[in-house]
Amino acid sequence: MKLFRLYGSQDYISLYYKNRDLGKKYVGKFIGTAFYDEWEKCEAEVRFKGKWGDKEIDIMDFGGLMGVALNHKAKSKLEDLILPYSELLPLELEGEELYLLNPVVVLDCLDLKKCQTKKTPPSYNEKITKYVFEREQNYPPIFRIKNEPRKYIVTEEFTERLEKNALVGYVLNELWDSENAE
Repeated sequence: MKLFRLYGSQDYISLYYKNRDLGKKYVGKFIGTAFYDEWEKCEAEVRFKGKWGDKEIDIMDFGGLMGVALNHKAKSKLEDLILPYSELLPLELEGEELYLLNPVVVLDCLDLKKCQTKKTPPSYNEKITKYVFEREQNYPPIFRIKNEPRKYIVTEEFTERLEKNALVGYVLNELWDSENAE
């Protein structure tokens, strides 16, 4: 089994709330908190265009590593893997409906005795540099981890679906391979 970190590629576009005050309302909530019932559909705007910013994409960076937004194609291809482990919060970008992905399953699943960490400036907090997950867990296709709840963690099944459907706009970083784990 392999687990990956998923995020939107900043080589395409980065989105943010058009209404900055609305953005402030939700900042800090994307750590596994479910809030679909209080969500206000909002407009997004392109905050940054990368080197491929004019290409059509399915998965977009939202808020600079804060999250990802999906277009209708990505939503339809991934929805059965996303729900009920995540919320799809509606957004609008220049008349197109998008969905902000909010994984709400948070697992305490790291084997902290085997993970490697490093202190990083400027705060010199411990940062995990090598992830070791518990083998006995039954991992959902998408989730967050207790120690780093802002990150989206996905399984091989999820990554295979991304590739099979030729979805564009995301980055995957392999965090753990159970075959090579100590």
